[in-house]
Amino acid sequence: MKTLIIYTSRTGFTKKYVDYLSSEIDADVKELSGDINVSGYDTIIFASWIYAARLKKLIWLDNHNLENKNVIVLAVGITNQPCQIDVFLEDIEARGYKAFFLTGGLDYNRLGFIDKRVIKMISKSYLKEVNISIEDEIYAKKILTSFDDTNKEQLQPVINYLTSL
Repeated sequence: MKTLIIYTSRTGFTKKYVDYLSSEIDADVKELSGDINVSGYDTIIFASWIYAARLKKLIWLDNHNLENKNVIVLAVGITNQPCQIDVFLEDIEARGYKAFFLTGGLDYNRLGFIDKRVIKMISKSYLKEVNISIEDEIYAKKILTSFDDTNKEQLQPVINYLTSL
């Protein structure tokens, strides 16, 4: 089975998972830019990051003929809401792709002014809730600073799935 990992990474967390995964499996790795030839590959792993409840550049997969290929999507994000993750993954799988969520991080040094403001507004809205859960309060405070929650072990279900193909 010949595998290609295609990725896009804005702040480095998706790239970190791609590096972890490519050290564990035999795969070619290409950053998403221009036209990428996927012929000759049985499995395509598309790794990207979630922004505003959308997986960046997912349209690339939809615009390519990937019939008869195993397509796996790695969605890297920071949400703490399992129900949001489930809905997100169901949406991707409804397109015919196998999907996995991986917890990433925030790097304020790589974010623009608007992104920083939006994150601060989200945090404030969480903290204003009257019956905020302890988990949501911790999350609301956590996203106010840079953090890295990437973890190589999160890739084990992906590796297991690849092994089963």
